[in-house]
Amino acid sequence: MEKFLKPTTKFGIKFGLVLAIFTLMPLFSALAATIEVSGSCTLYKAIQNANQGNGNQSECTAGDSGADTINLTGNVTLTQLLPGLNTEITIDGMGYSVSGNDIYRIFNISDANSNITLQNLVLRDGRRTGSGGDGAAILVDNASAQLIIEKSVFIDNECRGAGCYGGGIYVNAAAATSIANTTF
Repeated sequence: MEKFLKPTTKFGIKFGLVLAIFTLMPLFSALAATIEVSGSCTLYKAIQNANQGNGNQSECTAGDSGADTINLTGNVTLTQLLPGLNTEITIDGMGYSVSGNDIYRIFNISDANSNITLQNLVLRDGRRTGSGGDGAAILVDNASAQLIIEKSVFIDNECRGAGCYGGGIYVNAAAATSIANTTF
């Protein structure tokens, strides 16, 4: 009887481990959503769904409790401030741009749970004015937040006036930030 209690070959152990991994994979992939910004699913609504981990904005795919990805399918020009990014979100610009329309800051990252990746994105025409208006394109205002920027371009973002810092990005000194293959 002892023969049946002990694995007799290394193959049996490896096969069992591989089977266990493939069985659990759907559980992990179900914790993330991909939200496409197109049609009536605006960037504003996509961020709301990703932040809330649900589908309150029915025009967009529902966000999930895990790391959501928002994909742009065209250029976006802001007509209002975007909601803050306050969870784990990747925004893949797919080469398209987000314009602050010479009026708005583009992204505000102010929550301790923020873990944001921006990639393949053009951030243009972000504006802030006066003291405390830091970060025309991006403001990272929480020391515990994390920001990764990859393969992106910053164009014509401006912080105007005394006491206004960070035309492209203003990062709280303690926030974890990584920028690679990006042009300012």
